[in-house]
Amino acid sequence: MLSGKPRLRREQMARRPACPTLPAGRQGRDSIGPELGQTCGVASWAHFETQAPELSGVAARLWPGVVALHRGAAVPEGVSCFAVSYIATVRRDGGPRLHPFCPILAGGRLFAAIPRSSPKGWDLRRDPRCGIHALPGPEDDEFCVRATAAEVTGDPPARALVRAAVAPSGVGGMIESVAHDPLFEFDLEQVDVAPVARYRPAGHPCCPPAMASHLTGASGHGTYRG
Repeated sequence: MLSGKPRLRREQMARRPACPTLPAGRQGRDSIGPELGQTCGVASWAHFETQAPELSGVAARLWPGVVALHRGAAVPEGVSCFAVSYIATVRRDGGPRLHPFCPILAGGRLFAAIPRSSPKGWDLRRDPRCGIHALPGPEDDEFCVRATAAEVTGDPPARALVRAAVAPSGVGGMIESVAHDPLFEFDLEQVDVAPVARYRPAGHPCCPPAMASHLTGASGHGTYRG
């Protein structure tokens, strides 16, 4: 049974600020507990949904089929099971690279199956920083995630989790992709909803615990920090 605690590469953890309340060497999710599913300054999708439900509701509007499959619900009629979004990665020369892709939600975690031939997979292996942007909605809703990626291709439970989430869609190409292509998982560092709403996980260096607060933006969307 999955604990909801994806493993993070050591080199990725080195990029993240140490959490002063934790013993040295224990900044991963294991050190905080599965009920949070969170490292210092990053969060799982499940933690984001719990802590910022109004913002995650925007994702549900822009990714209705993805969220329905995640919840084990029927995909609404006339809605695609998988929403094309865009992921920005860092090329070897430091320049930006932008690709379309289909995000997958499974077990409270955010994934993507990326073909071996795709340069975005090599970008993420070399530099895990990335940005994910949903296509704008009919009311100009925008949903943007700043995240770090970790390849979990060699993690059979993660693969099984994603395959189980995708199977009810009946979309043959996606079912084949999640069965065989490299698999990546994303930890959320920041979520922005246009025009003013923002979510940052607890421990984010730009929002220490002393500054943690719940705010309301002019748009009416809730803003969550820490």
